[in-house]
Amino acid sequence: MEKRAALGFQEAKDNVRHLEVVKELCEAVYSTEPPDVTPHLHSILYSIRAMVSASKFYNKPDRVMALLLFLTNQIVIQFKGYLNRIWYYPKREAIDRIKVSSYAKYYYCVFYGTLTIGVSTNLS
Repeated sequence: MEKRAALGFQEAKDNVRHLEVVKELCEAVYSTEPPDVTPHLHSILYSIRAMVSASKFYNKPDRVMALLLFLTNQIVIQFKGYLNRIWYYPKREAIDRIKVSSYAKYYYCVFYGTLTIGVSTNLS
């Protein structure tokens, strides 16, 4: 029983240490406007990749996928708000907002793809 508690404590400590870095990067995304989110995506996804490589406990597929799902949902929510009521904007601004959103999606997909390739080799 004592061994399990010690292992659980080590796991919690390891998770907090690694997730703290990701949390700080995610807060930068939440505090910026959607057009400024794209530059932060690479550092967040790279940090997740590094966390999977370095963590003894957080390198399980279900945990990584849950974290990526949460991140993806937050980005979608942020851009959904950015595109909300787009028909009320002048045509040029509406087109620019769509382009920004499209570029961010493309950028995220590219980095997500490179992340999952690196993660899958570490999780095997």
